[in-house]
Amino acid sequence: MKNNISIVFLWAEVGGYLEAVLKSLSSQNHHTKTEKFIVVSGKARFGFRNIIDNECVEIFTSGDIPKVVETIPGWAHDITNVGENDLVVILWANELYDPNHPDTIACKV
Repeated sequence: MKNNISIVFLWAEVGGYLEAVLKSLSSQNHHTKTEKFIVVSGKARFGFRNIIDNECVEIFTSGDIPKVVETIPGWAHDITNVGENDLVVILWANELYDPNHPDTIACKV
């Protein structure tokens, strides 16, 4: 599993979780969903782009110096594993994924 991203998804409505192992979290944007990420192991680069004015921001964090990284609607975002080992991230989202009304839109950072 070297250089993968393991993400534990948490949802406020159900108090449950789901774990997924990914090579990367691809660029996406949300209209209403907010997310909070915390790296618990490994090193990450979070990329952000404002979809209106194209302002770009990068945040680097690691499990050694954890901090909460929050996404907000209108900012496309992605996560890249920039470390030598696997990246483990906990993700909290304010709403469940609804396949009838999807709020995850592919959008380049």
